[in-house]
Amino acid sequence: MRETDLVFSDGSNKLMLTNQRPIVRAIVRDATELLRASLLFNNAFPDPILAFNLTKHALLTAAQNNSSGASVLHRLQDEDEIEYLAKLVTLVRGQILGMT
Repeated sequence: MRETDLVFSDGSNKLMLTNQRPIVRAIVRDATELLRASLLFNNAFPDPILAFNLTKHALLTAAQNNSSGASVLHRLQDEDEIEYLAKLVTLVRGQILGMT
């Protein structure tokens, strides 16, 4: 298992932040804060496409800013890893919804 692999809850397709490896957990937490600031200061009610793009940008920025985030950044930028990106976007958005 790679350090960037996502960890699902036992026997389900559910992702929980606490189950993730430290580098993924750190990047998701940082991306959540970046997204929260973007929603607060730029667009509190984005349409679904913009929300996805804002979350993607937050993940990419968080991975770029993390000194250990190169492997996660590579997976986020890889066209063949769109499912990985989508799952991380869902995880970040779930964190945002949990804050409200």
